Amino acid sequence: MANLNLLAYDGLLEFVLVDLSVWGKPIYRFVNSALERELTEETVPAFDEPISWGGHNWTPLPFESNGWKKSSDGDKNGPSITVPDFQGVLFAQLSDIGGAPGAPIYRYQAFAQNVMTALPGAPFATESYVLKNIKSDGRKLVLELATQMDFTGAKFPAFTMTRRHYPGLGAGLLR
Repeated sequence: MANLNLLAYDGLLEFVLVDLSVWGKPIYRFVNSALERELTEETVPAFDEPISWGGHNWTPLPFESNGWKKSSDGDKNGPSITVPDFQGVLFAQLSDIGGAPGAPIYRYQAFAQNVMTALPGAPFATESYVLKNIKSDGRKLVLELATQMDFTGAKFPAFTMTRRHYPGLGAGLLR
């Protein structure tokens, strides 16, 4: 705890999990190796092999992610992740299942110092999104994400929700 003030933003690693297991496809786990240039050798060793974190191996991949800002102004621009896909493996997997709309995608962040010393957990909350759309130009694949509430496939009742229809609604108010 004494060294907490020494941790800098440049020691932050970004992990992304793309879960296609609902369709019988693999779960992809990536750690952003594009950050290697920004980190010092003493903070993070070279991303030459998978990194073990959280009980799983994460494949180093230089991806670009943006749009993660959080605001209260109702802006619905979702984040996106651009990954290299030279052989089209990930695009083929996603296209095989219709683009995998609604596939869960999780983003984790952890300090490199904690990952390299095998400290459990991430100091930041897990961010959960769903896959909204995919775009590919043959060399890179863009995964457009949305929150569960902003996903166009979400369905909500078209009537006022009452206790008669949903008995558990507001049940804590009567106690």
